[in-house]
Amino acid sequence: MRSVWITSAIALLVLNALTLVPAAGAFVPYLSGASLAVALLLVVAILATRDEKAEAGATKLASAKSMPVVTAGNRADAEVVNFLAILQEKGRLVDFLMDDITAYDDAQVGAAARVIHQGCKAALQEHFKISRFEESLKDRS
Repeated sequence: MRSVWITSAIALLVLNALTLVPAAGAFVPYLSGASLAVALLLVVAILATRDEKAEAGATKLASAKSMPVVTAGNRADAEVVNFLAILQEKGRLVDFLMDDITAYDDAQVGAAARVIHQGCKAALQEHFKISRFEESLKDRS
């Protein structure tokens, strides 16, 4: 594809240089049309290459996502990230914490906190068995 770019660029330079030659006065409209066609070919070649690179990058990204690797050394980090992902999915907790809430009034922040609280509570109840401390002491005795 690079050879198409180079050839098109050289052809474009030659055609534009020929339009400056006084002896080519009668051919200037044809040379201008040809240089426009070569310029369009160059643009199409560039866009086609970008699409191929994007598809290749998407393929590499998809293959990288399909093979998660968790070693013993970073298992705790992976569990923390997984826990945050659960809270983000159900309650949008990370979005809320990273947002600048100074621009909102208390009622808006309270309404958002209620929704986030409900989502995070549902996520915790779904994935963990949580009980009050007093109840766990009664169960032990």
